[in-house]
Amino acid sequence: LRYMKRLGFTNRQYKQGYADGHDRDDVLQYRMLYLNKIRVLEASHLPPPTCQDAIPSWNNGDTSKSKHVVFIYHDESTFNANDAHSRVWVDPSGSGAVRPKGKGQGIMVSDFIEEFSGYLRLTDEEHSAARRLYAFYPKEAREIIEHQRDGYWDNDKFMANIRKAVRVAEFKYPRDKYNLVWIFDHSSGHQAYEKNALVAARMNVKPGGSQPKMRDGRLPNGAPQKMTLQDGTPKGLDLVLRERGVDTLGMTKKDMVKRMEQFEDFRNEISSVEAYLKAKNHRCLFCPKFHPELNPIERCWAKAKQYARANCNYTLAGLRVTVPNALDAVNTDLIRQFFRKVRDYHRAYLEGMKSGSEADSKVKVYKSHRRPPLPS
Repeated sequence: LRYMKRLGFTNRQYKQGYADGHDRDDVLQYRMLYLNKIRVLEASHLPPPTCQDAIPSWNNGDTSKSKHVVFIYHDESTFNANDAHSRVWVDPSGSGAVRPKGKGQGIMVSDFIEEFSGYLRLTDEEHSAARRLYAFYPKEAREIIEHQRDGYWDNDKFMANIRKAVRVAEFKYPRDKYNLVWIFDHSSGHQAYEKNALVAARMNVKPGGSQPKMRDGRLPNGAPQKMTLQDGTPKGLDLVLRERGVDTLGMTKKDMVKRMEQFEDFRNEISSVEAYLKAKNHRCLFCPKFHPELNPIERCWAKAKQYARANCNYTLAGLRVTVPNALDAVNTDLIRQFFRKVRDYHRAYLEGMKSGSEADSKVKVYKSHRRPPLPS
């Protein structure tokens, strides 16, 4: 014990947490690229809608342009049946109600928000017009699943949700007046690849095995390269690299994967959602890692869960009623305020704030939105 203290260690109560990479160099570099893309898009389109308080947004756009840009943010969140307020009323004797153990059964929500109408959904009039084109046209992009009934959320369910959301967005925001930009958080689930994508880490060293059958690649001279043998067996890393002129003698699988990823066709492979949205002529962006403050839908979840906790009755049946009501309690004006708050963080980071705490302090200075920041 004395030896540990001499080394500078202290003995404290353990608290569960995670290592935050918010200020990592690679994250900061990506954040600046992301913010510059957002800034260019905002500056080259009409101004965004304002909140009911009529306080203008920091980025006012360009009134000479003919189109609006619609930033559509997506995320998932889980509501649990036993998730209630942590504080309870107790009687004078000091005893209180006994709560169920654990989080209880859950309902997962995948949703999209945008600044013009809040949640991505059609009005009754818009939905009636859409159903004249197709009887089963979706009214909203939201997807609600129960793990016990519908299974867990995977890439297939995610892509089905994306296709539904795109149909809603394209009807609500026609191309002649709007450009759509879809923004997702930087998670592995949202950046999953198609089954036939050129991903070196999925390949075996030798032909066959459980590796997937990939689409054709490109040789260094630009000619197509089949990724399977004549009988349909996947070639594997060793053969593909040798066909590309790489001497694989003495190379480990890790070396082969690293070398394969240097080729342009593997290096430029994009995720399923990027490929789908690109085919639809939409833009797709990913928020920087460890930056929930840059995604306004995170504030929607927080507000909705406040409602859900206040109305918790510790049953799945009650949760089925509470979740839609909790989400609808977050109205369009509140969502626009969340967008405005995100722009304040954009501004803080673009002005040189690096850490989250620095940005928080800067955003507090912008709180009124009516006067310029005080001189430091």
